[in-house]
Amino acid sequence: MKKKNCYMANQVTNIPVNPREHKTALANFPSSFSFHDSIPCLYGSQERYEIGRKLGHGKYSDVFEGYCIDTDSSVVIKILKPVRRKKIYREIKILTNLLAGPNCINLLDVVSVRDSDYPALIMEHGGLSLAHSVQMLNDEQIRIVLFQTLRALEWFHIHGIIHRDTKPGNITYDPTSHRLKLLDYGLAEFYSYGTPLHHRVASRHYKSPEILVNYQLYDYSLDIWSLGTLAAGLIFKRNPFFRGTNNINQLNKIVEVLGSSDFFAMINKYNIKLSSSRTYDLQGYERMQLDAFTNHDNHHLVTDQALDFLNKTLVYDPEKRLTVREALLHPYFDCIRERMTDMAIGEINDAKKIMELEEIEQQMKPAKAEKVEDPAGSGSCNPRPPQMHSILGLSPSALPTWKADLKAQYFPVPMLPSELSKNPGKYAQFDKMWEDFWKTQQMRILESGMKVYGAQINY
Repeated sequence: MKKKNCYMANQVTNIPVNPREHKTALANFPSSFSFHDSIPCLYGSQERYEIGRKLGHGKYSDVFEGYCIDTDSSVVIKILKPVRRKKIYREIKILTNLLAGPNCINLLDVVSVRDSDYPALIMEHGGLSLAHSVQMLNDEQIRIVLFQTLRALEWFHIHGIIHRDTKPGNITYDPTSHRLKLLDYGLAEFYSYGTPLHHRVASRHYKSPEILVNYQLYDYSLDIWSLGTLAAGLIFKRNPFFRGTNNINQLNKIVEVLGSSDFFAMINKYNIKLSSSRTYDLQGYERMQLDAFTNHDNHHLVTDQALDFLNKTLVYDPEKRLTVREALLHPYFDCIRERMTDMAIGEINDAKKIMELEEIEQQMKPAKAEKVEDPAGSGSCNPRPPQMHSILGLSPSALPTWKADLKAQYFPVPMLPSELSKNPGKYAQFDKMWEDFWKTQQMRILESGMKVYGAQINY
């Protein structure tokens, strides 16, 4: 029997969340940046890749470990299941738009799959899933994981995109090198203030209260709730932190901890209607103090700063949650801040050297003509030759499919070293280099995409 809907969220009468940051981020880009009704794409050949063991599966795809013969490197192969083409276009669009962002996984290729109308996405191999090590991380590693995840989310948000599925299974982390990547952009979406978004997103245990009541006018703060839930699970060694058995029970578990009063204040503020039976179920809960979850196994992780961070991210009202910028500047991260800033500057210096070498190599090698194909079309494509693009060693199918006036285009820059470190005296000297790198890299990537796809981008 179909369950009765106990929520009556309605995009006509609901009041939208008013973001405190990046409310009009998409206005910085031309319409082709977010358009994904269709996209041009260069199909690669599956012959370039060998498929290995299965890493995981989901509603929309199966994921395998793989090997790229041309580059002699490990990759991840995401084979898409039959789904709306627009969803495939959106995922490819967002992957290419966010290319080479901090702590973001990179798309390397889009290839045809034999006997299928749907393509496979070839990604860089991020390493071991955080889901395998959530119970084993020490205090420093937890802070590093959260800090780097926030840096990835900052890249999403400054580009007007919500990730919508942050959880341990979508993060890879190496506890030795501290290399972290945020994965799986299949549920990511472009944000436009006041535009209803699908509420059936995020994994159950990381869903925010507003989407659990079918509210559709949410914003970037959905990602902050998921990040806060991830943080609580790591700090209290309780994964997942809110352990609902279904979506209705998930909201119950949240209200049992955070209380009824602030929940109903949020419901009233955004004009969300609940059925009388659901209202009754969620009444009468007092807010618990989060330190009540402290025990022998986690007491060394539950600091005053950690509790303050959780109390400012696990907030019912989306407008009152920390923004990504505020979260990155929270005192909880002060003890790792300069180390993470040094690491980020080092990565930029390494990337600059690679870009310089690739530029020299590209000047010595004339480009070959390639054929544009539909990545979710009939499958009767003419595969291009196994040639990698010069920019960051990527194939043409990983390049962005939007175009702009490069001289006038605004390119977002992540938080500057002087801000990220909270030590301008030491790090302000790196700000100009940092800003120039991020702008130049985005410009080069977009310019390369326009050279390949320019004639096909007519929207």
